[in-house]
Amino acid sequence: SIVEPDDGGEDQQQKHSSPMRSASEHHDPTVLVSLNDADPLYTEVRDKHVETFGSFLQNQAKALKESHSQFTDRQTARDLTEIHQFVKQIPVFTRNLRSLTNHIHVAELVKSAAEATSFRQRWQTERSMLESEPCYEYLEDLIASGEPPYRW
Repeated sequence: SIVEPDDGGEDQQQKHSSPMRSASEHHDPTVLVSLNDADPLYTEVRDKHVETFGSFLQNQAKALKESHSQFTDRQTARDLTEIHQFVKQIPVFTRNLRSLTNHIHVAELVKSAAEATSFRQRWQTERSMLESEPCYEYLEDLIASGEPPYRW
C-alpha cells in the first residue's frame, strides 16, 4: 500500500489524533495521513459512499485546477493587488492540493482492498450470515487457516 505526500515529508513530522499509516512497496518511510475534522476535505468525504468517492475527488481536482488557472491565464493583465491576493492564497492552495493528493491515494488503497478476492469472499460470507444462509464450509476454512474472527 502506498501513500506519498507531494513534498519531502512535512506530513511525516506531524502527529494526528487518528492517523492512517501506510508503507510503500518501495521501502519509502511510513507516512501519517490525517483523517480527522482538521482536514476540510475529509469532513466532506467521510460520509460518502465508496462508489461516489472517485467522482467527487475528480470534481474537487477540476475545481482546484480551475481556480489556479484563472490567475495563471496570461490573457488578462494583473494589477499589483490581484498578484498580492494570489500570493496570499498560495499556502491555502498548496494545503488543498496536498489534501486532495492524499485522499486520492487513500481512495486508491480502499478501492484495491475492496476489489481483492479475499475481501469480497469475506464480505459475501458476512452477508450470508446476516441473511441466515448457511456458510459453514467457508467458516471451517477460516478456522482451519487461523484467520481471526474479526478485523479492525
